Amino acid sequence: MSQTLPQPLIDDLFSSLYRETFILYTLKHSLPYPVTLSHSDLLAIERSLISTKHPTKSLADSLLSLKDAQMLLSPVLRLWKQPQLVNIGSLKQQAFVTYLAYHLINRNYHHVKEVQPGEENYNALDDDDEIGAWVREGIEVRIGKVQSEKVVYDMGLVVWKAYMIAQGIEDQEVLTQLDEFQVDQDSIFNLLTKDEDTNTTIPPTSQKEERKLQPLAPVSDFYAQDDSDNDSDFDLKYAPQEDTFQDLIPIKRPLYLSDLIQGLQSDNHERFTLSIDTADTLIRNQKLNDLSVMADELLTLLFRLQNRFAVEGFGEKKYRAIQAVVEREPRVVGQVVARMLDGECSLGERMMLVEVLGKASQAMTNEKEEEVMGVKSYKEDLREENAFFSTQSLFDTPMVILGTLKRKLSPTKHTKGHLNHFHPHAEAFLTPFLHIFKSPLFLSQPTLLSKALFSLSLMLESAANHLLIEKFSQQPFAMWQGLAYSYTQNVEVVMNFAFVLSKLKRLTSAQVDQAIEWVDQQIEANGGNESMVEVGMLVIRYLRGVALLK
Repeated sequence: MSQTLPQPLIDDLFSSLYRETFILYTLKHSLPYPVTLSHSDLLAIERSLISTKHPTKSLADSLLSLKDAQMLLSPVLRLWKQPQLVNIGSLKQQAFVTYLAYHLINRNYHHVKEVQPGEENYNALDDDDEIGAWVREGIEVRIGKVQSEKVVYDMGLVVWKAYMIAQGIEDQEVLTQLDEFQVDQDSIFNLLTKDEDTNTTIPPTSQKEERKLQPLAPVSDFYAQDDSDNDSDFDLKYAPQEDTFQDLIPIKRPLYLSDLIQGLQSDNHERFTLSIDTADTLIRNQKLNDLSVMADELLTLLFRLQNRFAVEGFGEKKYRAIQAVVEREPRVVGQVVARMLDGECSLGERMMLVEVLGKASQAMTNEKEEEVMGVKSYKEDLREENAFFSTQSLFDTPMVILGTLKRKLSPTKHTKGHLNHFHPHAEAFLTPFLHIFKSPLFLSQPTLLSKALFSLSLMLESAANHLLIEKFSQQPFAMWQGLAYSYTQNVEVVMNFAFVLSKLKRLTSAQVDQAIEWVDQQIEANGGNESMVEVGMLVIRYLRGVALLK
């Protein structure tokens, strides 16, 4: 939706709600006898409502005082779940609809409680009904506002809390103990009593925020001066607009981390997609001074980032960006581990973050990838063919001999090694990472535990030849002693424990004997598994080699 659209779009949604409400009120409750309303009568009712410049608490209370006010639950929630209400509507309009939805759901709940035994209940809220679907859609629309507009996100929690109680969770202590339900609903509903022209509302931070806080357009902007008597939609007429062609201006990719953070929080589909696509490259090419300042904020945003626009490959792009932050700023490893130990973190997210740390440690070793054997053999065959078909002239022989002599007399050229970027940060990786093996969140999930052990083996391999490799080896060995005998029934966990043992250096003779004995026992217990036998034999061969070096 173009951002240059004026306020009438959201006012049309309010107009529909007002119209439906007062038709029900006029036809069913106000008059003691049946009456037929003409088009002009309905138009007068609607005009009298829209002439109220702002939705007020008194107007909402008058709607809730109707005899059958629960009939308004469906139209109110249909309006409450609209993305236009969140993106275009003012805070006062959103508080008005939230106030109606909250009290209508509560009234429906109390109405259900008063139903006598044996009577049918037509207003009970069910998990599979449209009401529940609308509430969930409204929550999804407001999740994206948790960082930029907390009050809008809290409006969603207020309605969700009322709906949960209506579903049968009657114990208020259970809900209030949860941090996410600690919402001050009075401060939200007080927005209805504040004057729109004062500065008591949230100060605008952008052009879009300023547009949200503007009052509703006057009635003259919606209706023509001469009303017709036809069956049109109440002669609704939008104000004339000047097309500024803002939507035709191409959106540029972010150049700085501040641009990236704003793009990931943007409600514009194209800008959000472009930001997540270029996040990995931008982070890796950014100056370390800028990244060190904004790494914590960026990482927190990436943890909570949701795929609001169904971007293809969103998960892979998100975790590539997290890996880029870890590689460029390894001090955030502790923050990643804290996220994995957080109760809000899902099982899938934990598995991805564990894999991210393992891949980051491997990438920081800066090792060159070995050439594929097929490519090597092809080059050798090509060299032999060229030597076979080439014919050397007799005049070239002295030059060949001279070149050979020069090469023999010249000093030997030693191949240059590579700089291992993981070594300076090995302790920053291993020390916090070993804490996850004390958490029940990991120990109760064998699949997650095996992936964590594999990432630990990658870190130990990257720390090979480190001056503190003996210290780095003793800590995982102590962890293995405490856990290995508790997971002997799971082959995948056993194999990854064996991988960890194969990466340890400078173990004592007693430790090597204990490790060999354990691996031998696992081979006997899982003899039918060929992979286990093959891995176990390789680990035993490595451990015996370590013992011989002692």
